[in-house]
Order: sequence, then structure tokens, then C-alpha cells
Amino acid sequence: MTEPVSKTKIGMFMVAGVGIVLASIIMFSGDHNFFHSYSYFKIHFQSTQGLAKGSVVSISGMDAGDVRKITFGDDSSMVVSVEVLSEAAKRLTKSSIASIRTQGALGDKYVYINPGRAGETPLKSGSLIPSQNENDFIDMLTNGKGPDLSIALHTLQEFNDLLNALNSNDRLATLVDNLSTATTNISTASTNISKLADEPDIRESFWHLKNILKKIDNGDGTLGRLINDPTLHDRLVSILGDEPRNRYLKPLLREAIRQNQESHNGH
Repeated sequence: MTEPVSKTKIGMFMVAGVGIVLASIIMFSGDHNFFHSYSYFKIHFQSTQGLAKGSVVSISGMDAGDVRKITFGDDSSMVVSVEVLSEAAKRLTKSSIASIRTQGALGDKYVYINPGRAGETPLKSGSLIPSQNENDFIDMLTNGKGPDLSIALHTLQEFNDLLNALNSNDRLATLVDNLSTATTNISTASTNISKLADEPDIRESFWHLKNILKKIDNGDGTLGRLINDPTLHDRLVSILGDEPRNRYLKPLLREAIRQNQESHNGH
């Protein structure tokens, strides 16, 4: 009798062991943790935009649950059922807003929930979370939507065409060489001008020119008076207005101006 009893015990232990292993696999596999409690909510969207069962639910950027089911609503909307860790669900209030966003370069969709204002009563499990159905930034880039985005995309396209045109037939290399040559020429010309300005004759000429302009500005000499005294100009116009007087008085006036300048420069 002892042998059958021993085999029965062994069989029972084996069944229990297999059961424990299977339970462990079920409990620790997948994205559901049996050691955490969850709260369940519903969200209405006009379109799920590629959202699927098992998609991530994020609260303020932290993964806090996943999508459990997507069904058709009574109207034209889609009903997304989500489960959220109870600890994170405490941050969800009536002012919380849910939206569908794009994650990463692969374009995976997920539910993003912006938590409500602090101090508000948390939503109960089974409540409806308000939604926002606007496209996120990645969707706008992909579809070229938005009031100013089309202008930005058009500008980028024009810039790309310009770069392609510059890169064709080594135009860009030629442009860079020309800019380098022009820079060298400007630097050389600047150096030559600096050296020329240090010449004694040039500096003396600039000094005399400065003195002449200063005297004219102060009203000294015929030119200075003519520029600074409008009545003198009017008198000259009245005197030189007729053709016969122009013929005789203009040479005399030029000679008088020349002699006046020579006398001032002599001083």
C-alpha cells in the first residue's frame, strides 16, 4: 500500500509545482502586474488615429497604464477604455484632458493625460475623462497642417532647392573661392590705404582740406559767406541774372574768390 501512496503524493506535488510555475508565468508576463491595483476610465475620441489595444497611457510623461479596449460609441465617436495605476489615478480630476499623441520616430500612438488642477477631487474609477481631439505636433509635421506650418514647410523646401542649386556643377565651391579671394583683396586694399594714410604728404593734404572745410563752415572767406549767408546768394542771383552781366561778372567773381582763398591760405 505504501508504493501507490508515494506515487500519489509525488503526482500531487508535480501538479502543484506545475501550477505554481504557470501562475508565476501568467502573473509576471505581459504588462499587467497583479501586485498593483488599477482604476478604469473611458475616453471619447473622434478618431483613434492608429491607437490600438495595449498602447501606453501616459500621465505627465510617465507611463501609468495601457489601453484595454477600443469600441464604437453611440454617436460617431470612439470609446477608449484605459486602466491606470491607482496611485497615478489620484492625480486625475474633472479638469484633466486626454489626447492621442505620437511617440518616437516610428509613429506609435499613445494616450497622453494632462492631470487636473491640484486640490480638486480625484475622478472615481469608471469615470469619463474629457478629451482633446487636436492633432499633435508630429501629426501636423506629417500632414503639413496648421496655419503657419505650411509656410514653414514651403520655406524649407525653397531652402533645400537653393542648396541643391548651389551644390550642382561645383557652384558652391566656386562661390567659396570667390568669397575667399574677395576677402583677401579687401584686406590687402585696407592695408594699402592704412600705409598710404601714413605718408606725410597725404596727411598734410588732409590737414589742409580739414582747415578749408572748417573755415567754410565758420563762414570765413567768400565761399563760407556764400554758404552761410542766404542774402548774399540772393544778391548774386540778382546781379548775375542777365546774360550780359553773366558774361562779364562771372570771370571777375571767380578771380575774386581765387584771390581770397590764396590770401587765407597764406595766413
